Amino acid sequence: MFINYFGVKGYRSFGSLQFIGPCSKINFLIGQNNAGKSNICLFIQQHYNNIVHSIGGNGKVSFENIDYHVDSKVNTMEFVVGITKGSDEYNNLVSKIPNRINVDVFMETLFELKDNVILFPFTLQPATQKFDIPHQLIEKVAKSNVITRDIWNTVWMALTSQSGGGLEQHWIPETVSWFYRNLNLKSFTIDIIPAIRRIGDINTQPNDYSGLGIIERLAKLQNPSFDNQNDRKHFDDINTFLRNVLGNKSAKIEIPYNRDMILIHMDNKTLPLSSFGTGVHEVIILAAAATVLTDQIVCIEEPELHLHPILQKKLIRYISEKTSNQYFITTHSAHLLDTPKSSVLHIRQHQGESIVEKASTDKQKAVICEDLGYKASDIMQANSIIWVEGPSDRIYLNHWIHLIESGLVEGIHYSIMFYGGRLLSHLTANDPEVNEFISLRRLNRYISIIIDSDKDKLHGRLNQTKTRIVNEFNQGPGFAWVTKGREIENYIDISILGSAMNKVHKNVASMSPMSQFDNCLVFTNNNRKLITADKVKVAHEVIKHDTGLDVLDLKSQINHIVKFIREAND
Repeated sequence: MFINYFGVKGYRSFGSLQFIGPCSKINFLIGQNNAGKSNICLFIQQHYNNIVHSIGGNGKVSFENIDYHVDSKVNTMEFVVGITKGSDEYNNLVSKIPNRINVDVFMETLFELKDNVILFPFTLQPATQKFDIPHQLIEKVAKSNVITRDIWNTVWMALTSQSGGGLEQHWIPETVSWFYRNLNLKSFTIDIIPAIRRIGDINTQPNDYSGLGIIERLAKLQNPSFDNQNDRKHFDDINTFLRNVLGNKSAKIEIPYNRDMILIHMDNKTLPLSSFGTGVHEVIILAAAATVLTDQIVCIEEPELHLHPILQKKLIRYISEKTSNQYFITTHSAHLLDTPKSSVLHIRQHQGESIVEKASTDKQKAVICEDLGYKASDIMQANSIIWVEGPSDRIYLNHWIHLIESGLVEGIHYSIMFYGGRLLSHLTANDPEVNEFISLRRLNRYISIIIDSDKDKLHGRLNQTKTRIVNEFNQGPGFAWVTKGREIENYIDISILGSAMNKVHKNVASMSPMSQFDNCLVFTNNNRKLITADKVKVAHEVIKHDTGLDVLDLKSQINHIVKFIREAND
């Protein structure tokens, strides 16, 4: 992790204090044009390191007039660093506080807590051109009277190895200063990939990563020097990515001897990259830049330009899995909101100021889509949908899917929806010509369905409604899975199911038979009454055990489901 959490006030469009973080490897800055997204990248690239150096006493910061917020009420610039409670950085910082002191309470009294992050504010001092501790902070702490004199004296002596002194003259200001001096802030190598990107000719050797110098950089990766042989692996990674983008296993990049173009070998043919679409140009420039740059911070402006949503997702997946940088990415694309393990920051304008809000819930991401102008009819909101009869089916299905591929995430790669037994007769998988049917494919083109056969014997027949649904779903994309036994519970090992029922219901006297076509959730209680077990509670108990998939056709059907989800997610 590089940058974890920071705040800025008084810089360009940021009039009031706004927070960036907690940050991940991939951070999306998303919002309308002129909302302030690029100002965050400019601040990171042009000023973050200078501020860190000035705080450490090395050097000064320099801002142009245009860098200050236009509102006359904002007469200074502030910078805030955040450290997550419980992190190694936090634990190291508080390690010298004596054990008898409640560390978290002490730190939260001195400094503000936000998002489980302790905030350390700095104010730009025009006279010294450095960021320093705000005078107001020490005054605020001195007036709080939350921490006793005994605790102040104990902590101060432990941190400074001094004794004596006074509360306001020494203990409070010197304790606060000690924490600031020991923050151990780090600077990073930072580069920006601008929104305007193109491949230059042989004479172009710029220091930026707009694509103008990509041929020379790729040539060095293709034929690295003796002491940089690991660079060849980066070139191979780019080739793997190219094959994924073009959907062709034979595709390969080559930089010719005279380094005047990029060649693509594919299907026993050789073509210049210029003969491919603009989207392929863009994605190769971005992937190459992200690969050449290592272990640093990279700001990318609008990577979605000229890129189909599938290419956008492939690019983000590549830089997430195959590169070692931290990324801050400005974008207008809602197609990137569901990227796993990423942070999404919504940037919007309000009364002349940029406002930053972290978007982590579905509701917050829906607000972003509205802000960008998307409507529900513009977006297929789930990549694939699996229809099941009820909640217990969902519990079993998620459990079985994760046994085969744990990386599939419900709500992103697939959604599970309930149809209920009697509702089935009112659904059709095809786009209907009559209005009395509901078209499931209007919700999503990638749909599958799991149906209990309800058979009581091997050669039993499906009813007319289920037969119709099976035929319609099997026309694809997607398919219908009819259970091999009576219902989905018949896929559960008898001993595991029996144990779960006894755990859920304390008054089980005897259970019904549990063969392939039995209603295995029925039992007789101590009063000799027939009871149907709570399906949902039993399902939660069942999945605590190693159920396995070697029952009837379960393994083949779950493999089919996983393949279907993969295809829907490209």
